[in-house]
Amino acid sequence: MSEGIAIRAADDPITRVGKLLHALPISYNGSKQRIFPWVADVLLRESVGSQVAVDGFSGSGIISAVLAASGLDVYACDTLGTAYAMTVMMAANPGITMTDEQLGQVTSHAAIDGLLYDDVLGLMDDAPGMGDAYSGLFTRNEGIWMCRTRDKLLEVPIYERLIGHCALRALVCIQPFGTPNGRSTFPHRIKQKRTYGTRCLGHYLNSSYEIEVEHWFRRYVGKLNVVVEDLSSHRLGHTTCYRMDVLELLESVAHLDVGMAYFDPPYGGRGCRDYGIDYRVHEHIIGSSPIPAADFFTAKSHALRFEEILDRCEGIPTLIFSYNNKAWTTVEDIMTRLRRRGYDASMDSTGHVHGKHPIEMSQNRVTEHLIIARR
Repeated sequence: MSEGIAIRAADDPITRVGKLLHALPISYNGSKQRIFPWVADVLLRESVGSQVAVDGFSGSGIISAVLAASGLDVYACDTLGTAYAMTVMMAANPGITMTDEQLGQVTSHAAIDGLLYDDVLGLMDDAPGMGDAYSGLFTRNEGIWMCRTRDKLLEVPIYERLIGHCALRALVCIQPFGTPNGRSTFPHRIKQKRTYGTRCLGHYLNSSYEIEVEHWFRRYVGKLNVVVEDLSSHRLGHTTCYRMDVLELLESVAHLDVGMAYFDPPYGGRGCRDYGIDYRVHEHIIGSSPIPAADFFTAKSHALRFEEILDRCEGIPTLIFSYNNKAWTTVEDIMTRLRRRGYDASMDSTGHVHGKHPIEMSQNRVTEHLIIARR
């Protein structure tokens, strides 16, 4: 069991990326922000002697960023468009930021009731009830403004566009006012404003109790520009990002001398569900469509995919898997499976309180494990 995180210099890659992580206007996927230094410390320790690493479920791009900052060449993938945008911004953008002119170009519009309303509420035709859930998150004007911004972002180059996608995602990820039932949107916002006043959990509401989306989009782009400039100026390695399935990525890098691969998949335990469902609003708001992906969302399917990953990692000397004590199987079983394949398996663990806003007394306390397999 981990006993704590070592004190590091200010220019240490984990310190630098961790500081930026706290400044990001987007929650760290997986609710692991507080244990990021521990995860990164284990990965950098295990990557000593390697020049190339794989980040098989890149998520927010934080791990790819710290690996690249440490001098590793990284091959990263995720199936979500929002995750791809984040990973490129964090770990691959060479220092290109969105200019004031571009920012004005993509925000120079007003929302008018009725326009694009079907698009705002439509989301996915095969997702009954998502329209109601979406209207519960945003008002018609807010959704219209974001959809127009998304369309205008197609007119700017790719690096700037992905910064814009991250800023749109931040509006979805951070806004605290919506409820699962659209009919409760305004009573909830009124209560929030009465409780928190003009600050209102960090979001400005106008006199109609609507989020000032342009103000916050511009503010988020500014924050993300700072992150891009800082990370790109201190990056020692190169990151190649893909929006693809992890099994496809492993096939595509089979010819490379990969020294370490890190996998942080959906844990597949009880209550685990397709991240594509959880992020459907995020994906829709940036115009991202689903792509084929291996199923890691049940214990049975995860067991099959785990073996397929091992099949494709025969030439990689170090594999690291992230799970917790509520995952698809026990850590002892996972280590047994690895040892059958000829790996020397060990484990590093730490306590963790799960949740977007972790509370120390929460019942959601879990033990996080990094299972390390070496040849």
